[in-house]
Amino acid sequence: MAISYSQQLTSNLSYQIVINAYLREVEHSWKFVSNTDYQGLPEGWDKYEGLLLIDLPQQGTEILLAVSYWSLTLRHQFLFPVLCRPRSTSDKWQELELCHFVSLTMREEGLHNHRGSGELNTLMLRCMISQKNTEDFVRLREVELADINDGRPLSFIDSEQSLVIGHQLHPVAKSREGFSSSDLLRYSPETAQRFQLHYFAVDADLVHQDSALETSAMELIKQQLGKELEVNKNTQQQALAKDALTSDKQALIPVHPWQASYLRNQDEVQTLEAHGQIAYLGPLGTDFAATTSIRTVFSESCPFMYKLSLNVRITNSERVNKSWELDRVLETARMMQLPVAEDIKTSAPDFVIVNEPAYISIKVDGKVLDGFSCIFRDASHFTDPARDISAVTTLVQDNPLGGPSRLANIIHRLAEQEGRSVEAVTMDWFDRYVTVSIESLMKLFIDWGLCFEPHGQNTLIELEDGYPSRCFCRDGQGFFHRQASHADWCEIMPGKGEVTESIFPEDLARERLIYYPFINQVFSVINALGTQRLSDEEQLMARLRERMSALADQPQRYPFSLLEVLENSERLPCKGNLLTQLYNMDELVGDIATQSVYVTLPNIYSSKAKKQAEAV
Repeated sequence: MAISYSQQLTSNLSYQIVINAYLREVEHSWKFVSNTDYQGLPEGWDKYEGLLLIDLPQQGTEILLAVSYWSLTLRHQFLFPVLCRPRSTSDKWQELELCHFVSLTMREEGLHNHRGSGELNTLMLRCMISQKNTEDFVRLREVELADINDGRPLSFIDSEQSLVIGHQLHPVAKSREGFSSSDLLRYSPETAQRFQLHYFAVDADLVHQDSALETSAMELIKQQLGKELEVNKNTQQQALAKDALTSDKQALIPVHPWQASYLRNQDEVQTLEAHGQIAYLGPLGTDFAATTSIRTVFSESCPFMYKLSLNVRITNSERVNKSWELDRVLETARMMQLPVAEDIKTSAPDFVIVNEPAYISIKVDGKVLDGFSCIFRDASHFTDPARDISAVTTLVQDNPLGGPSRLANIIHRLAEQEGRSVEAVTMDWFDRYVTVSIESLMKLFIDWGLCFEPHGQNTLIELEDGYPSRCFCRDGQGFFHRQASHADWCEIMPGKGEVTESIFPEDLARERLIYYPFINQVFSVINALGTQRLSDEEQLMARLRERMSALADQPQRYPFSLLEVLENSERLPCKGNLLTQLYNMDELVGDIATQSVYVTLPNIYSSKAKKQAEAV
């Protein structure tokens, strides 16, 4: 059956993601070649001046790619199909599908490094499923995607549910291991569905909870659900929840609908049910919408988003709230209640740390049942539909239907309104983005020693009249402080980070704050502006260097050590999502320094490193 034009575009975008991940993580295997070096190319390929050859000598195979855009920031664009043939022959080139590309390249990588092929079949399956899911999402939302990408303001939840491509350098960005086909349609943010949460009534003596607010987590849920049931006027629901709502001896715990079924099949939960210590009440209350993380849910009528545990493997991990995460988010919330919070805000006035001030779970015989763990996230900034707030990942996303991206349309619209050149508007837009996001993050690093994992999905930008005005950083499990600041923090909060294991050694702090805000976030913005021909990537990178250099000239409480690495190193650390998948690592399990594969990339930030590379 023939596939549609939009399906082919989407399929190619998924394939392009895998290719770029491979080129980043396995540099030794490829080189540029000229079309004159090859005979027997398909019709039309003689016009492509930029060809890229992947050589797989252990398997006697070579792969040829036509490059349409070569990016300074290492997210390139290609023309399709991808070609393959036996190495060092004049045999006819054959088209190479995604699964075979993954099989050939990853098997070669295992042979080259003598590490074996890892879990290659699992990786291939995840890549193909991610590609199919992306195609399905685009097909379902095709009519709406034209409006989403036209550059008009989007409410928070509309933006969250428009991320149909996702992380454009993650090979399995849309894999959902554990969801059935119907689950995928029902619970994925990309399908723009809403659903009720399911509730368990739990004996109060089993409740594991904490709150940085005056109200306990247990009471917060009862207050909110009581309002929801009153509005919905569902007498059956009210009857089910009535005892737990009014009793001090029972708590109510919300879980994701998929998780409810999963939990009820676990032996320890069945034992608790059999003993009458917990009772499944089913769906209750208002409808919630999934945000980009899938397991964090949002309703305009609820003051909190609920970050729920979900035993589904999404990209690199099963998304279950670990017990150490619960205490870590509360520590940050309590920090932001201290007088020092006002000083922190003065350092970065356009930057908002999204608080997660409470959690609730079940604890049995000293063991927290992570599958029930629910974190409360402050939703106060996001409930007004008039506020235009989008994750960076959504802003930089390619248009899956082809044509200009949402970011490109925003900038073209601004240029038309202001009567200025697209390039001038682009540079102003980029400057404001750097101010609210990257500069704010660096100020917090050098003034307070605070570290975050602000990748594109965790970093949200609010637009006012089309320009960045404010930055939000969410997901408190990734909030830390650097070792250099620990003694000073202990003067303010005795023991900060010690129980929650949220103190970063200086080397690790540099590594993660080079990868997350720079390689993952700002480089993706530069790439999005470059691939849409809004500005030259080198000019944007030069502007970023200028801004960081100016910041380095200001007084620093703690050394701006990561800038020295950015300016002087030949290589930069980068998470290798493809290899992390190949070796089936879960980035939420084990020591933080070894949870995922880190590779190094050529230093594309430093003008010095660039000149050295050109000289070679």
